[in-house]
Amino acid sequence: MDDKNASLSNRINEAQQHIVSIFLQQCTYGKQTKDLPSEFAACGQFVAGSAKDIPQRGLHGVAAALRVLGPCPSPECRAIVSRIVSYCEGCFGVNPALKLDPDFQVTDPDKKNVIKLGELLYGLSFVTTAQAPARQLAEHIAGLLMHSQIDGKGWGYFLGEQKVDLLPTAYAVRGLGHNGFDVAAPRKFLLDYDCGLYLLLDILAQSARQHAGFHT
Repeated sequence: MDDKNASLSNRINEAQQHIVSIFLQQCTYGKQTKDLPSEFAACGQFVAGSAKDIPQRGLHGVAAALRVLGPCPSPECRAIVSRIVSYCEGCFGVNPALKLDPDFQVTDPDKKNVIKLGELLYGLSFVTTAQAPARQLAEHIAGLLMHSQIDGKGWGYFLGEQKVDLLPTAYAVRGLGHNGFDVAAPRKFLLDYDCGLYLLLDILAQSARQHAGFHT
C-alpha cells in the first residue's frame, strides 16, 4: 500500500473510531439510557451534542447503534451492546425475565414498521455471540415479518398491510438475508421490477461498503 492509500486508510479508520466513540457515549450517558433501569440501554435518532438530553428512543437509533457498536470488540462496547439487546428483548417481550415499563418502550407503530424492523434485524446481524445472545430476538423479529408477508412477495410499510411496496420489502429482505433467513421469494419479487432491482442493489451496495469499511 502506497503512502497516499495508507493515509486514506488511516483517516477512514480514525473517522470510524470517532463514530464508534460518539455512539458509545450517547448510549452510555444519554438521557435515552439514563432514564432506563440499569440493565437496559437505548439510542434515539440523534447523537452527540445536545442529543444527550433528548429522551426520545426508537428503532432507527437502536438499529444504528447496534450496527456501529456491534463490530467493536472493546469491553465497553460489549457491555452496552448487551444492554441494548436486552432493551429490545424487553420491548418485544422476548425474554419474560426482562420487565420494562411501557412508558420506556419503543412505540407500537415502531414495532409494526417494516422498514424499522428490517433495520433492527440488519443491526442485529453485527452483534457477536461474545457480546449478547441475540439470536432469539432476531428470530422473533423475523417471525413478525415472515408472518406478515403478502402473497409470498413482500411487505407494505406496516405489518398487516395488504399492498406490497418496494422500499419496505427491500429493507426486510436485507435484514432477513443478513441473518440467514430465506428471502428467495421476496428477492425474486424485487428483481422482477427494474426499480426494485436498483433499490435492492443500492441497499446491498451500502451494506457491502459499511461491512468492508468497518473491517479495513
